[in-house]
Amino acid sequence: MNKIYFLLITFFSISCFAQEEMNVIDESPEVLSVRTVDVPPTSNDCLGRDKKEKSNCFDEKMLQHIRKHFKYPNRAAEDDIQGKVIVSFIIDEKGKVIDIETIGGHKILQKEAYRIISLLPKFTPAKKEGKSVKIKYSIPINFKLR
Repeated sequence: MNKIYFLLITFFSISCFAQEEMNVIDESPEVLSVRTVDVPPTSNDCLGRDKKEKSNCFDEKMLQHIRKHFKYPNRAAEDDIQGKVIVSFIIDEKGKVIDIETIGGHKILQKEAYRIISLLPKFTPAKKEGKSVKIKYSIPINFKLR
């Protein structure tokens, strides 16, 4: 039996999702959200001039990364496992992705979402008042079979 698998990524603009959904995350002075920094983190090849352009470029690079590295887990496909996983992570002061957490969905899907985010490259870190700062992001990834 041939099945075609599709990933439907519900990928809200990271900055919008962060602004709306980050309220559930207790922000400490050490970890900021996208709405509280002067310059968001960016992919090293994003050349936008202002905060919005850099944020949009980052969103696009993130979506490209997810599409490139996504592999629907075989066992999940065999057992018809689908669902939404929320992945949260921090981009630290050096631009490195740390503290990846997953919630929701089946453990198999969480593991794949974690793997995808763990492969993210180093970024240009966010800035607040000219200083590099940690910033937290959350991204929903929907896994769906067709």
